[in-house]
This record gives sequence, structure tokens and C-alpha cells, in this order.
Amino acid sequence: HLYADLRAVARWRLLGARRGQTLDTTGLVHESYLRLVDAGRVAPRDRAHVLALASRAMRFVLVDRARARAAAKRGGGADAVPLDAVQV
Repeated sequence: HLYADLRAVARWRLLGARRGQTLDTTGLVHESYLRLVDAGRVAPRDRAHVLALASRAMRFVLVDRARARAAAKRGGGADAVPLDAVQV
């Protein structure tokens, strides 16, 4: 039952996502689960707390993916060149 609730939360989180998003609800649930398990320091008190933690993890997954996409768009892997090294 919890998995169905997590998928519902993921669907809600993906409503505002841009078109062409490669992450679907199942992928988002799994990515957030990996983050929650990796954190391991938080002991959820009840079902609502688990859903709240998962929702927050899903938000961070989406934000991190958006940041990575924006970094790649702006030359994320390019070497930095100091301005004084540029010859005009």
C-alpha cells in the first residue's frame, strides 16, 4: 500500500515538470528511495512521516536533475580559462 502512495506522491511532484522529462513516476520513487536509504540517519515515526520524507527526497531528485541539465546547457564540462590568459 505504501508503494501506491509513493507513486501518487511522485505523480504529484511530476505535474509541474517540464515536457520531455525522462524520469517517470516509478523512476522518481526509486531514486528517492535510494536517497532515503542512503541517508539512513532518519527514523520515520509513522506512515505520514515516511511520505513526507519521500516527497522531500523526490523534490531534491528533481532539483538536482534540473541543475545538472542547466549546468550542461551552460558548458558544465568545459575547462575554465582565466580572463588574463585570453589573448585578444
